Amino acid sequence: MKKEKWNKLRQEFPHQGFSIRTLAIWVCDAALLALSFVCLSLGGWYLLLSWALLSLVLLHIYLFQHEATHNTIAKNRIINDTIGHLFSWIIFVPYLARKRSHLLHHRYTGHPTLDPANKRAIDRFSVMTDETAKKLDLIWKSWIPLLVVNDRVGLWLDPFQKTHVDYDHPKLKIERIYVRVYLALYLITALLLFSFYSLSFVLLWYLPALVVLLFIEELINLPHHAETPLLETSDKPLHFSEQYAVSHSCEHIPFWSNFILLNFNRHIPHHLFPWIAWYQLPKLDEDIRQHMNADVLNERTRNEIKWSLINRKRSLLKIMGHYFDKR
Repeated sequence: MKKEKWNKLRQEFPHQGFSIRTLAIWVCDAALLALSFVCLSLGGWYLLLSWALLSLVLLHIYLFQHEATHNTIAKNRIINDTIGHLFSWIIFVPYLARKRSHLLHHRYTGHPTLDPANKRAIDRFSVMTDETAKKLDLIWKSWIPLLVVNDRVGLWLDPFQKTHVDYDHPKLKIERIYVRVYLALYLITALLLFSFYSLSFVLLWYLPALVVLLFIEELINLPHHAETPLLETSDKPLHFSEQYAVSHSCEHIPFWSNFILLNFNRHIPHHLFPWIAWYQLPKLDEDIRQHMNADVLNERTRNEIKWSLINRKRSLLKIMGHYFDKR
């Protein structure tokens, strides 16, 4: 997209604050959470319904945590970050590390070292032996969300990496403090549940849904940037208006896109204008299509479910060989 057109759209889509649509989703999620707990109490086959409902709620928590990293839940940063911390704690993600990492991902999309998400994958999986490559392919073809788990673990460890040039920077020190606070709260919560003989009951409810969430995260995230060009380490970062070249959107499927994924799969508009709230993306997507070549956009649009069904049969090294340099 040409910068003048990008600037025009930027003026038409200013940063918004809290929306009644966000509140409506939260009210629905609260009702689903209560229903999930009732199904858990009934036991038997109702457990499956309980896990499915809780997985949907956790997915929305993940998506709104993503919104918080872009300060799109509320204009007030304290309110926005408070919600971000709460939602991140629920799904076992350190919010401040996630926010820093994700904003850098948007600033340096497609860069092998400056985009933290790329760097974590490259550091973990590059230069593999044949045996390691076979194990990785087995995990990939078994639909185990290894890439998401690697990213999650990386977020928890990242503030403590002494390879950071600015390791003693006040913001990194605060991140380390919050990681310790999160862990302490997990321990306190576990002890309280144990003292009330509820720990196993809650784990039976929560852990299967968390595993499903990790699976869905990989399902909806990986198609956005897999098989896109990786920049050279010497390349300058792409301007937001250029980032469609290293991103994919996924097809708009009305109920799935609007109410399950909250438009998260409209990934090209999100990268062009990362400060736009989830409920603005449909209109933004329509307007972008008026300013960009339709063939280019169609080429960079895929169905995430079909993509996964096809590519889980392929070698991960062939899909992301430019990340995983097997020698």
